[in-house]
Amino acid sequence: MDKPRNAYFTTDGFKPEIWFAGLTYGHTWNGWAVPYFTKEVALEIVALMPSNLRYSEEADSFIYNDIEFTKSEDYNEHYGVEEINGQKYYSIGGCSWCWDEVVEEEV
Repeated sequence: MDKPRNAYFTTDGFKPEIWFAGLTYGHTWNGWAVPYFTKEVALEIVALMPSNLRYSEEADSFIYNDIEFTKSEDYNEHYGVEEINGQKYYSIGGCSWCWDEVVEEEV
């Protein structure tokens, strides 16, 4: 298995200058990055989209619903916790959002 490395990520849902620190294994989904974020960083993402994304303490996961896209209040994506190097990470939008890894020259 590949080793995770630190990286920054952005997605088309935010302004280009908004980046989030996370980890990547270098894997992609349909050509898009698959990031992993600490809970603190994931909560920053929640703060930017509070009507669609929330944290469930009970499930220790982030729950996303894009009702405009799904046309359903019942369809939710769950991004659960994964332990990486002894720390909790969450792959918010991993394998479903269009995340880009920010290249070092842009940081």
